[in-house]
Amino acid sequence: MAKSRVLGAIALVALILGIVLLTDMPHYIKYLKGDVINYNTAAAHTLKDGDLVEGVVDAALGCCAEEYETKFGIRTSDDSSKLYYVLWMDNEQFIVYETANKRQYTKLDEITSSTERYLDALEAGDENASLNVTMEIQGVVEKMPSDIEGYFHEWYGTDDSTYSSKCEGVMITNTNLDKLGTSVFIGAGSILVAIILGVVLLVLWRKEKNSNYGY
Repeated sequence: MAKSRVLGAIALVALILGIVLLTDMPHYIKYLKGDVINYNTAAAHTLKDGDLVEGVVDAALGCCAEEYETKFGIRTSDDSSKLYYVLWMDNEQFIVYETANKRQYTKLDEITSSTERYLDALEAGDENASLNVTMEIQGVVEKMPSDIEGYFHEWYGTDDSTYSSKCEGVMITNTNLDKLGTSVFIGAGSILVAIILGVVLLVLWRKEKNSNYGY
């Protein structure tokens, strides 16, 4: 009985893990087809939920939202579990970029400082002003959660007449597109393990049932 419970728990964990990882299957198929949008040439309001994106970021305007660990509503760590940066796209649109990568935090902070210096230089009439810090990104376009959209709107300001035209209604979630295949294969393997354990459990259950009846 104890063995069956352990195997059942492992099978359940493997099944859940497999289902979660296989949600990347549609993205992996797009990636295999080369259906990846260039961040730097995307037209305004053309990105949609499920699109894959890659490109080079050279302009950012800080964070509009942050996630962090709490206990009983009290923050328990100075570290951010996720940050939501506002990127300034080449098409002059603003879009939210979600990342949990601390190295990207550092780089995006550098890009934000570079962007601020660039804007200050332009305002001062410097015709040679340029954006000189960059970072490559890969990601999946997702629908923006309502709370993040609220923070994004608050970051932009109260000018509702231009918010919808200047700000993208979706966000980009940091995703290593090269590793999508690994996630899918691990997911498929996990489901296979769950099926095998399910068969083993069925055999054990039948043996136990037969022994109870003296067969």
